[in-house]
Amino acid sequence: MMTIAEAGGRPNDLRKSVRTSMFVSATLRTATNAHPVRVRNMSAKGALIEAPSLPPVGTVIELSRGALAAVGTIAWCDSGRCGLTLTGTIDTQAWMSRMPAHQAEVDQRIAEARAAIAVDPRPDVSPIEPMRGFDAVLTTPGADIDQMLERLETLGDALSSDPHILAAHGQSLQLIDEIEQRLRALGRRLG
Repeated sequence: MMTIAEAGGRPNDLRKSVRTSMFVSATLRTATNAHPVRVRNMSAKGALIEAPSLPPVGTVIELSRGALAAVGTIAWCDSGRCGLTLTGTIDTQAWMSRMPAHQAEVDQRIAEARAAIAVDPRPDVSPIEPMRGFDAVLTTPGADIDQMLERLETLGDALSSDPHILAAHGQSLQLIDEIEQRLRALGRRLG
C-alpha cells in the first residue's frame, strides 16, 4: 500500500471510504490556535477543509462543530485547502444533521450579508447596554450561564445584522456562536 507522501501528498487514489460532500462551518484547533474553516467533504477517516490560513502538514488538530469533535493530523495542504486524517470512525451524517437550529440561521445571515454588502447602507443598530453588577454575588451557575447566553445571543444578533461587520468579521462572529453553543452545553451539564 502506498503512503500519502508516495502518492504526491494527496490521498485521492488511496481513499477506502466514501466521502460525503458538505459545506459546513467548523473550527480547527491546534495546540496554539483556532482557525474557522469550512468542511467541504468528510469520510469515516478523513476530511477536506478550506480556510485562508491553515497549519502545516503533520500538525495535530481537533476539528469541532457544535458538540461534535474529531482528532487527527493534517495530511496535506495546498492553496487554502487541507486534507485531514482523522482518528477513530466519524459519523459524517451527524456532522451534517446535528447542526443547532440557530447555526443555519447564522450561516444564512452571513451569506445574505455578503451578497448585499455592496448595495445596503449600514443599518441603525441600537447599542447593547453593559450588564450592571456582573461582579456581584452570583446566583446559581445555571442561571448565570442562561443570563450570559441571552446576552451573547443578543450581541451576536446585533453584530450579524450589520452587513459591513458581518463581511469584515464573519469568522469572529462564528467564534461567538461557537462560544454560545459551548456555554449552552455546559449549562445543560450543570442544570
